[in-house]
Amino acid sequence: MAFDFLGIFSKQDLDNLRTFLQGELNKVDAQINHMVLEANKLQKTRLELLNQATRVNAKSKTFDNTFHRKVQNQVDDADAALLVQRVKQPFYQNIKVKDYYEHKIRKLMDEIEQLQEQVHLLRISKGEFRTDIETINSLFDTKHTFLTVEQEVI
Repeated sequence: MAFDFLGIFSKQDLDNLRTFLQGELNKVDAQINHMVLEANKLQKTRLELLNQATRVNAKSKTFDNTFHRKVQNQVDDADAALLVQRVKQPFYQNIKVKDYYEHKIRKLMDEIEQLQEQVHLLRISKGEFRTDIETINSLFDTKHTFLTVEQEVI
């Protein structure tokens, strides 16, 4: 496995890892920009879907970050469920359209949230990289002075 340091490793191994990670870090800003642009596109698409839902009179719920159920308004009665099903039957196609829009909007919101989380994690990783590498370097320089660059055996 690449950069597996569970056994013996040298200062050169650490330098190779640092070089690799620095190259990866140079890509982070471009990745973050791409994700932010993608989240903005998804947000725009979500707003367009909300407008379409309003135009076809499929008024959608407003979604917050969490889904709350109103327990006090629920009725646990099979007869009431059958009655509600019978009332909904003539409007089945309209309900399906509303469900379609609600599903698409929820899916877009999930994708936007995932992108925002990835951006956040990349920013944290980028910020902590130098500190963590310097901490590892200090192990070679102070605590483990006997660890040196391996000599080539001919």
